[in-house]
Amino acid sequence: MRVAVDGSFLYPSAVGGAEHMFYALLESLATLPPDRVAFDVYVQPDALATLPPLPANFAVVPIRVRFVRFLTSEFLALTRSCDVYLSPNYYTPMTARLRPRMRTITVVHDLQFRCFPENFTVKKRAFLRFALWATMRLCDDVVAISEFTRGELGRFYRRRRPVHKIPNSVLWRRFEAERVVEQLNGKKFLLLAAAHYPHKNIATAVRAFNEFSARSGDAYHLALTGQLPANLVGSSGAEVDIDHSNTLLLGYVDNRSLAWLYRNCTAVLLPTRYEGFGLPAVEAIGLNAWLIHSNVRALQEVLEGVHSTGVAPMDVPAWTSAISYVVTHGPRPRRVDCTRMRRMYSPASVGSAWSALLSGASVEGSRL
Repeated sequence: MRVAVDGSFLYPSAVGGAEHMFYALLESLATLPPDRVAFDVYVQPDALATLPPLPANFAVVPIRVRFVRFLTSEFLALTRSCDVYLSPNYYTPMTARLRPRMRTITVVHDLQFRCFPENFTVKKRAFLRFALWATMRLCDDVVAISEFTRGELGRFYRRRRPVHKIPNSVLWRRFEAERVVEQLNGKKFLLLAAAHYPHKNIATAVRAFNEFSARSGDAYHLALTGQLPANLVGSSGAEVDIDHSNTLLLGYVDNRSLAWLYRNCTAVLLPTRYEGFGLPAVEAIGLNAWLIHSNVRALQEVLEGVHSTGVAPMDVPAWTSAISYVVTHGPRPRRVDCTRMRRMYSPASVGSAWSALLSGASVEGSRL
C-alpha cells in the first residue's frame, strides 16, 4: 500500500500546534510495519529540514505551492500515484473523486469557525465551510481528533459513513534535551504557551496574574511563549496592560527551551475558550507540570481522570484564586497521570489506531 501525505499546509514556526501535530503524525505512521505500507510525504522546501527522522519506507518529496494551498492539494490528488491520499488538515481535494480506486482520509481538528465565526475573516470562513462540506460529502474516511470534535461534526453536518476518532500524538522525544531560559533561571514563574489567537484567551490569564501579583506581592513571573502582538485586547475590547517587570514575552522558543520551561514552572496556564484537543494540556501533565486550565469540553475529555485545576474560561476572579492556591500549595501531577498521558498519546499508541484504519477497520467509529 502506498500512502500520499499532504503536508502542503506546513510553514515551519508559523502554524503553531498544526506544525507539531504533523511531525507527531509522521512519527505515528512511522511505527507501522514498513513491509506493508510506504509513504510519500509532500512538503514545501522550507519544511524539509524540520521533519523528524523517518524510516526507509518514507519518501519526502518537495513541492511548490502555486497561488493558494488548496489548489496544490487538488493537483497532488489528481496526479500522484498512491492507494491512499491522507490530508491531515481539513481539506479533501475534489479531484480525488476522479480517481475512484484511490481512498481518501482527511483529519478534522475542530470547528471553531462555526462556534466563534468572529475569530475568522470572511475569506477564511468561506474556505473552511467549503473544505468541511467537501470533506464530509466526498471523503472516504473522516478522522476527528477527539470525541468532542466528532460530536461537533455530527451537530453541523450530515454524513452516512462513520467518523473515526484518532487523537493527536505527542512527540515526547522532542522534550528529552533541555536548554535553560536564562531570563527565568532561579526564578519562580507560571507558563502560558500559546500563540495569541482570540480563542486562546490570553488576556484573561494576564488579568488574573496581574491581580494575583498586586494582592500577594510574591516575586512570581509570567512567561508567555508563542507569537504575541504588542497589545493584548480582552473580550470586552479593552486593552490589557502587561507589566513587563514580571511578565516576560519570550516569543517563539525551541523544543529544548520549552522542555525546560515545562519542567521548571510552578504551573502551566491554559485559559483557552475553545479547543479541538488541547496539545499543551497533554504536554504539561506528561512533563510533570501542574495545569490550570479552562473547563471546556475537549480538555475535560483529554484530561478525564487527571488531577488538575479547571476554571471557567472568562472568570478572572476564579483564575486569580486558582493561581493563588497553586502558588501556595504547590501541587504536582500524580505519577500515574504523567505515565498515562505519555502512554496514551505516544506515537506508538496512536500509530496502532492509524494501522487499524489503513487496514480497513473502523476506529471508534460512530454514525453521525
